[in-house]
Amino acid sequence: MRLATLLFILLLALPAHADQPDLWSNDSPYVKTLAHYYLSDPVKVITVAQSMRAPLDVHGVFYLASHSARSEMEMELWRMRLGNATYEQMLAATNVDPASLFIDVSGAALPVDLQRAYRQLDEHRKNPAYAIVLYNEEVMRLIGVKFLVSDMRMPLKQVFTLMSDGQPVETIIQAAVSANPWVATPPPATAVQVNGVAAPVAAYFFGEPHVYLTVYSPNRAGSAYPALTPGVYVMGFLRVEGSYVKGAAVPAAYAGQDIGSTPWFKNMCNLYFPACKKQGWAGNDVPAAVQQLGRRSQPAAARRL
Repeated sequence: MRLATLLFILLLALPAHADQPDLWSNDSPYVKTLAHYYLSDPVKVITVAQSMRAPLDVHGVFYLASHSARSEMEMELWRMRLGNATYEQMLAATNVDPASLFIDVSGAALPVDLQRAYRQLDEHRKNPAYAIVLYNEEVMRLIGVKFLVSDMRMPLKQVFTLMSDGQPVETIIQAAVSANPWVATPPPATAVQVNGVAAPVAAYFFGEPHVYLTVYSPNRAGSAYPALTPGVYVMGFLRVEGSYVKGAAVPAAYAGQDIGSTPWFKNMCNLYFPACKKQGWAGNDVPAAVQQLGRRSQPAAARRL
């Protein structure tokens, strides 16, 4: 067993400090981390969590809500789950493609209880017409693994090793967040000059490498300046993880994809730029001044504890 895995298991075994906040309290780094990565309000996270039967159900509700094309889905999904709705029904209600749960697991030793699920996802990814069937417990674990790998940046092999050693996914997540919570701090820039206009800047991602996406909306009120397309306005710029490729901003894990039609990016635009009035979308055609902002070495805007 690798040293990193041994250290992580030791962390799980450490006793909690008496002065640590409750898992589902306003001061909990777990609540703040989930609210950040799932683009939601901490109050909603606490409300949902306090009545859920399993911690992974909280991730299930907020993952599907954040990836849904419909906004404000958290409480609807919460009520569905309290009413014993299956994840198959919740996927249908949100129209979230199960393929979003896919992770490239090649070269990793899959836990036995996830082997069937990843085979199903792989078949569905290759052939969208493939009739995929995922069970409730599988979906909750898949969402948990996705959160650990995509958001908490834990190596996939480490996640699967801990699961195969008997660690529940929710325990691994809680330990990972305790060791490395997301901490809200001011972004590295709040505005950027574009053609003599100060356009607002918001940050979802505070690490490196990062890029800025252009946020568009058909709403003139609250915009920075008109876009080249008639009837479309630039609302500002959003910092996310990614890199610039031939002058275009490419978010991590979204190479070759149309981010303008991706529900998750639409949700982020509307969350960080309320003037979009829930009609915002993201584009990777970023002005040169903003690209320079993304490429410059800047002070860290968030600290991992």
